[in-house]
Amino acid sequence: MPEALAAWGALLYHHTGRHDMAFRVVGDGTDDAVRFTIDPAGTLADLAASVTGALPAAEPHAPGTGPLPVLVRGDGRVPGALVLRLGGDGAWLRYDPAHDAARSADMAARHATHLAAVLAMPADSTIRDLDPLSPAEHARLDRWNDTATGYPRERRIEQLFAEQAERAPAHPAVVHGGTTLTYAELHRRSSSLARTLLRAGLRPGEPVALLLPRTAELVVSALAVLKAGGCYLPIDPTTVQDRVTFTLEDSGAKLLIASGRPSATPAGSRVVDLGDQDWTAGPEPDVPVPGDASAPAYLMYTSGTTGRPKGVMIPHRGVVRLVRGVGYVRLDATTRMAQVGATGFDASVWEVWGALLNGGTLHLLDRETFLDAEELRRSLAGAGVTTALFTSALFARLADEDPAVFRPLRDLLVGGDVLSPEHARAVLRANPGLRLVNAYGPTENAVISTVHVVAGPLGARVPIGRPVPNTAAYVLNQDRLPLPVGVPGDLYVSGDGMATGYHERPDLTGRAFVRHAGRLLYRTGDRARRRPDGSIDFLGREDRQVKVRGFRVEPGEVETALLGVAGVSCAVVVLRRKPEPHLCAYVEGRVEAEHVRAEIERRLPAPMVPAHFVVLPELPLTPNGKVDLAGLPAPEVANGGRAARDDVERTLAGLWEDVLGVRGIGADDPLDRLGGSSLTATRVSALVRRRFGVSCPVSAVLSARTVAELAETVRAADRTQVAGPRPGLATERSPLSPQQHGVYVEQVKDPSDTQYNLPIFVDVPGPVDHGRLTAALATLVERHEILRTEFAVDGDGRPYQRVREPRGVTIDVVDLPSGEDPDAWAERWIRPFDLARAPLWRAALVRHAAGARLVLDIHHLLTDGHALTLLMSEWAALVRGERPPGAELRYRDYAQWAAGPERRALSESQRPFWEETFARPVPPLDLPADRPRATVRATEGGHLAFRFGPQRTPAVRELARAESVTPFHVLLAAYTAFLGRVSGSADVTVGTAASGRHLPGVDRVQGMFVNTLCLRARPSAELPFLQHLRAVAAHAVAAVDHQDHTLDVTRYARPSGHGRHPLFDTFFAVQDTGLQRVDFLGGRPRWRPDVTGRTIFDLDLQIEVEPKDYAARWAYASALFLPPTVELFRDELLALLDAALADPGTPLGELGELRRVAVTPHDLSELAFDFDF
Repeated sequence: MPEALAAWGALLYHHTGRHDMAFRVVGDGTDDAVRFTIDPAGTLADLAASVTGALPAAEPHAPGTGPLPVLVRGDGRVPGALVLRLGGDGAWLRYDPAHDAARSADMAARHATHLAAVLAMPADSTIRDLDPLSPAEHARLDRWNDTATGYPRERRIEQLFAEQAERAPAHPAVVHGGTTLTYAELHRRSSSLARTLLRAGLRPGEPVALLLPRTAELVVSALAVLKAGGCYLPIDPTTVQDRVTFTLEDSGAKLLIASGRPSATPAGSRVVDLGDQDWTAGPEPDVPVPGDASAPAYLMYTSGTTGRPKGVMIPHRGVVRLVRGVGYVRLDATTRMAQVGATGFDASVWEVWGALLNGGTLHLLDRETFLDAEELRRSLAGAGVTTALFTSALFARLADEDPAVFRPLRDLLVGGDVLSPEHARAVLRANPGLRLVNAYGPTENAVISTVHVVAGPLGARVPIGRPVPNTAAYVLNQDRLPLPVGVPGDLYVSGDGMATGYHERPDLTGRAFVRHAGRLLYRTGDRARRRPDGSIDFLGREDRQVKVRGFRVEPGEVETALLGVAGVSCAVVVLRRKPEPHLCAYVEGRVEAEHVRAEIERRLPAPMVPAHFVVLPELPLTPNGKVDLAGLPAPEVANGGRAARDDVERTLAGLWEDVLGVRGIGADDPLDRLGGSSLTATRVSALVRRRFGVSCPVSAVLSARTVAELAETVRAADRTQVAGPRPGLATERSPLSPQQHGVYVEQVKDPSDTQYNLPIFVDVPGPVDHGRLTAALATLVERHEILRTEFAVDGDGRPYQRVREPRGVTIDVVDLPSGEDPDAWAERWIRPFDLARAPLWRAALVRHAAGARLVLDIHHLLTDGHALTLLMSEWAALVRGERPPGAELRYRDYAQWAAGPERRALSESQRPFWEETFARPVPPLDLPADRPRATVRATEGGHLAFRFGPQRTPAVRELARAESVTPFHVLLAAYTAFLGRVSGSADVTVGTAASGRHLPGVDRVQGMFVNTLCLRARPSAELPFLQHLRAVAAHAVAAVDHQDHTLDVTRYARPSGHGRHPLFDTFFAVQDTGLQRVDFLGGRPRWRPDVTGRTIFDLDLQIEVEPKDYAARWAYASALFLPPTVELFRDELLALLDAALADPGTPLGELGELRRVAVTPHDLSELAFDFDF
């Protein structure tokens, strides 16, 4: 047994890197925990001896100590994630599927094979050198890295460009605004500037700094440097001066190209001012090119762990390998490349040379353009751009605003950070012809090392793919031995894109660039694992390096800068991920936060400046003296700044608070210092457009330094609101509104049906003045003509509505005999209305032994939930002698407008959203029913009432607040996830209600405005709940924004058949009208529970919001479901919601526990046959 434990421990050391091992050993009546330490320099025999010595010191296994690998002696069966059984007839390894069902069988077989290989190795084998992989596994790993392809590896960049210029001199090379340079012009200008550089003394391989914005001159200058034999060093001119100075001094650049004279340059540097360059000179002969493809082409500085940035030198060969013969995208003369990468960001290398070394055209987009989805889409389409590369963060922000923004593109690369599967799905759905590529690569390996073409079903993680041509990728353990598929390890890259090292930093170069199996590898510092198909999953950083807005940042470098600020004694920098990844600095000392910020802004470039600075008397420490990161407080603004002075400023401050994840933003607080960035501005721009109905481009958000300034922009913007209904439109015979028409048609089918009666109860605790109550109701009827409205049909069979003059109002008084139940009486009292005779309401005051109850029964044609709340509030105010505000508009004005050309135009303008929503046919929702579905829908229904509970309800509201959504969205996400689970469908449609009160002037109008919307969700099992919630919320918000479109159900309907609704079989609504908050003579109005025993849907879940709970009522088609089934549905829904609230990052397929097996009618027939019923 010691030999088996030693072999197993050695194998786990290779797979995990852990030195301290713990195993559970079961057998002979014992159950012990055995612990021992791995010495990588020792042998298997040494380790077996160590295990033998550890066995007597074993302690009884404590069940609460967590799962351990289990070794079983004998024939016993012990549960566990990983169990090795040793018996007289051999050894067996069991890998529990419950712990990783997707990979259990494959992992178990591989692990057993590797363990057997270690057991067969000589006892004197050194543990560090053990290689349990089989020759077949080594061959497979080698095959995945066999990426060699032909490309001009011995040619330099400028040589390949010259070939393109000779091939198509008149073809556009660079386009920026109104400037276009052809290949011939770019060739001539760069040659002219190259000669200027040579005359200035540039020597082969020397760096030349380019302190230039993203313009055509930047491209000209980079090419000129290469033609003169130097390597270019791009520096963003907006970078702080301290960083510019450091970069120039550390690089040793003696030449600096700029437009104008920089404010300060190091001693010995010479400025080449492009303003002095003569671009009108005639054609220049080719400049003699010194050096070969191994010479450095560019030098870029990245963040360093020691506080000192490091320069990465990439040779010409690395760039040529990056853009020639790539295969994963199309790069040729038809390519029109968008250039959006910042100066000094290595993505620009792929953009610039990907276009120019393949005969394409480079289109430089201004920052304001690519940060605004609407402007970006217009620019891409207008220029015919085919190809682009966006950072993951910018891609996600643009996809949130408009996933169709990328429609003009042919190829889109996304990189710089983790690609969100949710956003990838949304973009691919909205752009079916787009080729989406997830790109990964460190700066040290020429921009891109691996790629994955995103297609097909996506899991919770998008792989970074396989190596690009002439590149290799390795997942190695701590001893740089290859790891098998599925085992996490350190990611190394290699190939022709490798940097020549760090500029003048041999110490760092030696640590990061290592020799392995005869090849030079770069240790990325990332954790990864291989998938069975050879693609690679990115698992995160090993060190503290983080990505902020696509830029690599070492928190240690920021901390070093903080410690250089006078008064700071201790500092720590952490990454906060909500709402966007951003840095937060915590400092200990006697210093003002604003002073620290000012110093850091002077010393570090913008991406490295923390969004928040928190000064503490002392940083919290763990017992071992380290900074307790978990004990660091969340940043707060609360600086006593001026409060918002009006609704516009208050709303904007709230938007910024939600986006930045802070509270207390004042009207004059500097937004950039609170964490405002280009990405957050993109989101705020979309929210402002949605909330205020005004055009507010990203550039306007970015230029507004404070909430107050942004408020001025909003006030001055041209409003794009629809004109909407206006007073005086109504005629004597007004048409029915679209909302009324549907209810009217259903009601006249069965005049005896009371499902459209809306009764309200108020239990009044004290005495009631019947006369005062009646007089107040009469005033209400006079104020709101909808309460005097009746319905008729004209000679052509078209229904219309007309208004009667006010007449006497009565409230019946009923004295119940002792012992009679008021609820039972109300059920007898509620009866159908004659739609042709007003009023379509009735009221009664019921006096009984326990007090008095006011009952109002009103037809749905006259009202909805929002209107009833207004009605009861006004009635209560009139009883108190108050005069509540009225509405200028009448409901008939709205109905007349809704039948006119303005409403039709509005509906037509919203058609594209619904066409996109229903671009794919709506599948049926096959819920697991107890009875087969009839051909004709039956309306008989049952009801199940339940509550969410005082613990669950606050958790729903807290998650909604954290995600800047509403509780409705959280509950809808849980409901659609539940439907997807029980039906087995990843495409679910649900009906819901929208208030319809978004049009100007209708908020206080009595009448029926509520709309029915069809929402579509895609709850795939691998999608994390949080991403599902965001997708559901985004779609629901968009649907509400487009609720004025009259949906042509016949156009989008699925083949209904079998008693189905054309679009959806379930309905979901959350009622938060505020009815129960109305004070009516000391009582609270409430809805009468629906006891009609009817439903037109398979499932209809109605949730009413109460102050401290949610009250739910689930109607169901009793022709399909038995009561125990719906009770099980309730339990499953709540279990799923509980799991989602506990860990919103959990994939939908792992939330809660599905305790029901779906049985189809076919299954039932099979069972019937087998058992011969």
